[in-house]
Amino acid sequence: MDTKKPSKKPAKKPTAAKGRQGPRPPGGEKRWVRACLELCGGSFEAPIRCKTWREAFTRLEAARADFVRDTTRKAGSYEADARWAPPPTLPFGGETWTRREPPDALRVAFERCGLLFPDLVDGAGDPQTDTFPVGVAIYDRDWDAVEEDDGACSYVLGKAGAGNAALAESLYKLAAATGSKALETLEDDDVHQLVGKVRTVRQLLEAGPSPVLADASSKLLRGRCLELMVTKAIADCDAFVAFCASRLTPAQGLKVVRDAVQSLGYNGDSLRETCADCDGAVRLAAVAPEDNDGDVYVVGADAVARKLREAAAAVAGGGVPEFPLAFAETDVEAFLKDVLRREDGALREAIRRELRAAEGLPERPTPRKGARVLAPWTDGTLYAAKVTAVEGASVSLVFDDGDTRDGVAWAACELPDFLDDDAVDSDDDDESDGNDDVVPLGLSLSDRMSLFPGAGLKDGSNDHEGHMACVYVAPTWALLLLYKTASC
Repeated sequence: MDTKKPSKKPAKKPTAAKGRQGPRPPGGEKRWVRACLELCGGSFEAPIRCKTWREAFTRLEAARADFVRDTTRKAGSYEADARWAPPPTLPFGGETWTRREPPDALRVAFERCGLLFPDLVDGAGDPQTDTFPVGVAIYDRDWDAVEEDDGACSYVLGKAGAGNAALAESLYKLAAATGSKALETLEDDDVHQLVGKVRTVRQLLEAGPSPVLADASSKLLRGRCLELMVTKAIADCDAFVAFCASRLTPAQGLKVVRDAVQSLGYNGDSLRETCADCDGAVRLAAVAPEDNDGDVYVVGADAVARKLREAAAAVAGGGVPEFPLAFAETDVEAFLKDVLRREDGALREAIRRELRAAEGLPERPTPRKGARVLAPWTDGTLYAAKVTAVEGASVSLVFDDGDTRDGVAWAACELPDFLDDDAVDSDDDDESDGNDDVVPLGLSLSDRMSLFPGAGLKDGSNDHEGHMACVYVAPTWALLLLYKTASC
């Protein structure tokens, strides 16, 4: 493929797009109780000393950020000083790439996705079997180095034949700079296998790159999903939320929930341990059977309410009311599918927003009548639809099968084809048209590299390589994704 000139030269080094965290509860101690329970998900806990649940939420957010940052760096190593993470700069050929500071929206979306993975929640204690997303970072390429000696960097844009020693050396240094040894044995003749399918920026945005490589069919997340389902039932219990707001400090309330959730597995084990032991054969029901040691382990809402009341009494003493609980009428697979769609979807959109900023493309468009979208039906499933009316941040829709729906949040709609021809001014030399090439490059020989979205990478030959990494290289920026998988 011929080297393609970038569509523009930036007048100045672009800055990261500003992101905002999700909406805060509008007020009321009960709302902040629910926000704290949802943030922790019945498992993550940090020592906090504060009087109000609102203050607790702020401290928990900060503690979550520290926990995810420090834990992901330990991925795949028993060494005390191990660090596998996107570094501030990356070397590539004669260039030095500079990492953009991630906005809050991207950081929070990544943290929420990370805490869906039980190995991350448990502190990354087993480098051989741990599996979870490790990092996402966007880098500005060194424009002066690219322009000064375009021939030396032409292999970046796809000239990667067998025996390309320059590319092999660059990929090895890239991987090593992140803290990975995955390409130490890379041969020059094999380097072409690490070059994925060249795409345009538009096509990559439509694919939606993400470091979350587990899907809803994976048993990996099942135990954690059960914890989230139980925690949601507790957070939806008005009697328990009111009890927390009036009788318990945030530290006490979170301890009660954690103690209850963590004791619901078989013989007092955690749900994650029970799922691992019985190959995921766990389900929820209104009442657990008396003989609960068959092929399927049942978690009953009655047992959760009893455990919750016992834990509350241990902290608060007498006067503990009944806590009637009800599980959502959905199975574990459906709940997990919805959670992954929502959380991974938010992460992909945050990544898209940063890539649009790096590329100089317009922000996500505002809702307009006639726009084509993928919109959620009442069951949360996305279907093709057209916007028929706009009211503030909500839209009315007509789906392709003729059904209609009003009051749908615009933020809940996906816009895979929003970069249509009239979305940008391609006749203006100072505007990117989204047609620059993006070259995905593998930084691992793992046999699961094909899982990276929109990369078109082939699976490698190493089924013991737990460090998986991919970098998408555009003319002015690069996107780095890191994922830890089992190495045995």
